[in-house]
Amino acid sequence: MPYLMHIAFDNSNRLDRYVYYFKYKGIKFKLIQNIQKYKDVLLTILSESNGQEGKIYKIACEYLSALSWQNGAMVIITCSGGASRREITLRKAKCSMFDFREIPRGYHSGRDYSILMIPKIENDRQGKALALFRYAFANLNPYFSFLFYWHVVGVGEKKPSEWIDDHFSKGKLHIPKQDLSRLPVGNLSVGNYMYDDCRNAIAHITRLAGRKRLEVDDLDDQERFYISARVMEGIARFYIKHELGLDRRLYLVRKVRKSSRGFPQYLAEDDLRKGSYVVAYEKKSSAW
Repeated sequence: MPYLMHIAFDNSNRLDRYVYYFKYKGIKFKLIQNIQKYKDVLLTILSESNGQEGKIYKIACEYLSALSWQNGAMVIITCSGGASRREITLRKAKCSMFDFREIPRGYHSGRDYSILMIPKIENDRQGKALALFRYAFANLNPYFSFLFYWHVVGVGEKKPSEWIDDHFSKGKLHIPKQDLSRLPVGNLSVGNYMYDDCRNAIAHITRLAGRKRLEVDDLDDQERFYISARVMEGIARFYIKHELGLDRRLYLVRKVRKSSRGFPQYLAEDDLRKGSYVVAYEKKSSAW
């Protein structure tokens, strides 16, 4: 019996349509934007509940990481579930599992965003880095955010502290002067400060004498980590773009046929040249 799978997520950026259909990595999805009170949802249909849910969930998470990166959106993926349905189609499928939104209204970035273009994730490192970045960007806790931005730079073979110092010393890595001047680096390099006074301070609350300790309810420490997390966000963005080479794009298009247009799918530029395609959805003002 067909199994309708729900993947709920919160998105700080409102899209320009209530409903989208698209195929990503071979899976057909229906994206439904719910009213402001409830989370949005990705729906897909499995032939049956046969243990494929984990694989589908991972593909959906990768897609939402890409969408988060493209639109600069806070995206929180919170739950998945499903139920067997008789004679269900994706077009008739409706959201039947509702969950309250988590992102505060003050962090909603606006309306009329699109899903027509997303980055092309070409390897495991890019996918892992975008997932870590998505978690960090959507979390308001500076300690959590810093640690996950740090782990973005850790997906490569080189130690993050060494990579940061190497690129900073060569002038490749730009850190705003107003932030750099507020980092209590002291005699440490930027990379070693981020590693010892920030990463290790979070990971090891109890530390040897002389090592920087984290005081979670200390106002000065909170301000220090807000600044450090913001700097690490910029470093993580640079790392993803330039070190991991996330510079190619996928476009949501339909194949032109004699009597109709095909199901929307994401294709790279090279693939677009191999057939006749049109933009899947014309951008329009949102109904929100």
